[in-house]
Amino acid sequence: VGNVTGVTSNCTKMRRFLTTSFCEFEQQAHAWIDNIVLSGSKHAVASATDLLDKIASEVGASWKDADSYSISSTHTFIGVYFNHEKKTVSPSERILKKISLFDASRATIGEVESQLGRLLHAGSIVKVPAGNFWFAMKFIRRLTNFVNRGLRNVSDPALVPPSVSEQLKEWSELVKNERVFTTVSASSEVEVFVDASKKGWGSVVIEECGSIQVMGDAWSKEEALCHINILEARAWEMTVRKIPKKILRAGTHLTFNIDNTSVIGVGNKGHCAKSFLLNECILRTLNCLAEAHVSFSLKYVKSADNVADIPSRLKMETTQERQEAELAVRRFLDLRGGGAYRSP
Repeated sequence: VGNVTGVTSNCTKMRRFLTTSFCEFEQQAHAWIDNIVLSGSKHAVASATDLLDKIASEVGASWKDADSYSISSTHTFIGVYFNHEKKTVSPSERILKKISLFDASRATIGEVESQLGRLLHAGSIVKVPAGNFWFAMKFIRRLTNFVNRGLRNVSDPALVPPSVSEQLKEWSELVKNERVFTTVSASSEVEVFVDASKKGWGSVVIEECGSIQVMGDAWSKEEALCHINILEARAWEMTVRKIPKKILRAGTHLTFNIDNTSVIGVGNKGHCAKSFLLNECILRTLNCLAEAHVSFSLKYVKSADNVADIPSRLKMETTQERQEAELAVRRFLDLRGGGAYRSP
């Protein structure tokens, strides 16, 4: 039947499934459930386990081993090893073993594709940005494209060049060395709006206490010629670099509100397959956030609701211009019910 996974409320679904499997047949039926994973507080999981025993008794089901299940603070699921006691996550031993056994010099196209998938998965767990290995990913995606077009087979030798082989080796070592990522509860929440126009970039930082900071600057002539996606990514980078250290510190969670879905998608993935410039820009931003030991999330905001559009279109060179931009931002927030702030 496969894995039955979820929170304790899924016990009701288990009752329906077991009843269907065991009670609607005139003759004896056999059903196998590969795994049941329940999550939640210790008390909730214990209650759910008792309920599952009761459901199994009702329909005449039995466990392979009555002592085979237990409540634990550690478990492995979809290649991730969770330790709830230490609040850490890491790639599973199985994935790390497969990564270590990979030999680029003998690999087929199919094996190279599988290795890329493992590295992307394991790297996302321990926060190793895939953008660091852009050329390796581009080479493997080109091989995949050949296979999809019928020009190559997955069993063909990949013929990995030395430069790509070195990148894959470095990626593997980073994933294995950075094996554990500790989850930290945020002690403060900061809302950040980011935007870019052809004139410049702007951002509005709103702290929990209600303090707001308005930042921005004009683009150079060269920068203004870039594609808007590059400018939006550059605006995010400049915002992160300009946020005061008292805000950008360990324990802070930042929610970046951005009206460009391309930047949000690339930022969440940690790399951009098509544009090297966009990949590099996003990578610099992610590295800055990692060095500050902050957590963050990217959230889409409609352009009409993005208050950072104001400073992105105004000059911010003099004190008077910055004050005018801040007044415009305050009026915008007041109109949308966000006036609970004070000057920094």
